[in-house]
Amino acid sequence: VVDRNAPAAAQRIALKLVAGVGKQTIAHLRQAGQPAGLRLVDFIDSTAVAKGDPLWGLTASEVIVLDTETTGVDTMHDEVIEVVKQVRAESAG
Repeated sequence: VVDRNAPAAAQRIALKLVAGVGKQTIAHLRQAGQPAGLRLVDFIDSTAVAKGDPLWGLTASEVIVLDTETTGVDTMHDEVIEVVKQVRAESAG
C-alpha cells in the first residue's frame, strides 16, 4: 500500500526493507525524478512499477501537470490556494 501523501514513510520503508538502498540511493532517486515531477512514492507505486511508467494510463499526446497547494488532501472538496509549478509534457510516441 502506498500513501502518496507520506514520502517520509516511503523513505523509511526503502531504507529499512530494500537491500542495497541507502541515503545516497534515496537522494539519487529524488534528484532523478524531480525534473519529471516524480516523488519517491511514485517509484514504489505497484501499478507504476508493473506498467513501467507512472503516467501509463494517460492517452493524451500532451499533458499539463500542476503542482498546487490546497487547504487539504481531498481533491474533490478542498480549495486550491496556490499553483506552485506547471510542467508541460509531450508524449515521445
